[in-house]
Amino acid sequence: MTLVTLRKPAAIEPRALILLFPVIALMHEFEEWNILGWHRAVNTGVPDVTDLHVRTALGIVVLANFVWAGASLIPRSKQWSSNLILPLVAIGVMNGIQHLIWTIQFGRYAPGVVFGFLVFTPIALYFAYRVLRERLVPRWFVIALGSVVLAAIVLTLLRGDEIDPMVKSAMLFARGLWEG
Repeated sequence: MTLVTLRKPAAIEPRALILLFPVIALMHEFEEWNILGWHRAVNTGVPDVTDLHVRTALGIVVLANFVWAGASLIPRSKQWSSNLILPLVAIGVMNGIQHLIWTIQFGRYAPGVVFGFLVFTPIALYFAYRVLRERLVPRWFVIALGSVVLAAIVLTLLRGDEIDPMVKSAMLFARGLWEG
């Protein structure tokens, strides 16, 4: 007599996973809420900005994630949705790996590593695996995006303690919104 029957869990539909990405991004940005002090402690080239500027940039990133994910769900086709969301997923994986690199490089917690690397990255890789396995996206597209992620990771390693130029640009953009 068998007391427990183990069944393979049902796979999560790729379109359902798309809904998770902006929610995880929101949690990731909350984790980064006080990141300016961290940047000042570990990075060179941090611009003259305030927490308000940084938090405005974080809010814009969250909004962009929700808009991008929502737009990718407009087509009813799983193929179209998967192709539209995959660049955002690649950006998230790149950022998650950057946070892991910074945690190791600076020998201290890098705000964003929990939701960026430990939560987002495994789900994103599962998503990429699923859309490849189901042939929803061309293999060359995933390879191209992976190459861009790899290049960004190499640049992160080479940059040392210099602030990431995209982060710096986001801070300056948000400062410009407040200061005109």
